[in-house]
Amino acid sequence: MKKITDNELSRLACEYGIELAALKAFMKVESRGSGFLPSGKVVILFERHVFYKESGGIPVSKTRPDLSSKMPGGYKGGEAEWKRLNDAIDFHRIGALRSTSWGLGQVMGFNHELAGYATVTEMVEAFKKSEYNQAKGMLEFIKNAGILPAIKAKDWATVARKYNGKNYQVNNYDKKLEEAYNAFV
Repeated sequence: MKKITDNELSRLACEYGIELAALKAFMKVESRGSGFLPSGKVVILFERHVFYKESGGIPVSKTRPDLSSKMPGGYKGGEAEWKRLNDAIDFHRIGALRSTSWGLGQVMGFNHELAGYATVTEMVEAFKKSEYNQAKGMLEFIKNAGILPAIKAKDWATVARKYNGKNYQVNNYDKKLEEAYNAFV
């Protein structure tokens, strides 16, 4: 577990042509600014509604609706998310990894290619090594998903919609991004 340095953050912001404050805001909103739990494990969130699709839904949803459901939810947070992930791995390893958001940017496993990795396993292993790898993967995803221009323009609603989906307003992602950005400038 290697924490990202201010120097590394500044280099990444420069490399992708965004303000350091925007990069820090993004990481704060997505992962509370840390890519690792106190235990040293990567910060994750297991998405049971994604696993429902990734695993074929049934029979997992019949025996473990906490792991596989058409509806999002069931979040436990922190270390408990690792328990959910490990339980899902017992059913379908790759599907479980693809159904989890990872690290500083909470990049979904199924987005591994947009994050610059050939496989989800490759992304997960890189993210376990350092916050730098997590931030770089997040920025690659942002670039490849066409979100970079909205970040540069500080169009937080567009950023939130493209990064968190059409229901971003339910969790006020756009407002949280703007508030976090304003706190860093």
